[in-house]
Amino acid sequence: MSTVLKYWILRLLGHGLVLIPVIFETVTSLPYDSADGVLDKLKLTCSAAVIIAVVSFCLIKNLLKERIRTPAPWALACVSFLITAASRVVADKLFYITLAWALGSLLALIPYKAADRIKKGAERDG
Repeated sequence: MSTVLKYWILRLLGHGLVLIPVIFETVTSLPYDSADGVLDKLKLTCSAAVIIAVVSFCLIKNLLKERIRTPAPWALACVSFLITAASRVVADKLFYITLAWALGSLLALIPYKAADRIKKGAERDG
């Protein structure tokens, strides 16, 4: 297996270790059974999507830094509003969601470190 392939597999494994616990905890902790109507379930689903999108954004922010130099004020306002709205719906569950995110991120350090070693070894050899 080439070092490039090993590097990308380890990076994807690291990203998975960050995202999968957050997605699982978000979906399982939302009170879908107590949601009465379609609108309540839609609010919960949208809140979960925003929370997962924020975590995903944290992963890809370095890639976006090169594309977006300074975000527009309207973009910051819209993102802040969406985060606040999502947090309001699932405020008591955010503790467990962020705990899962922290634990997953700590586990992801292992494949990230291995991927960095592979990349540094390939740069040194090549």
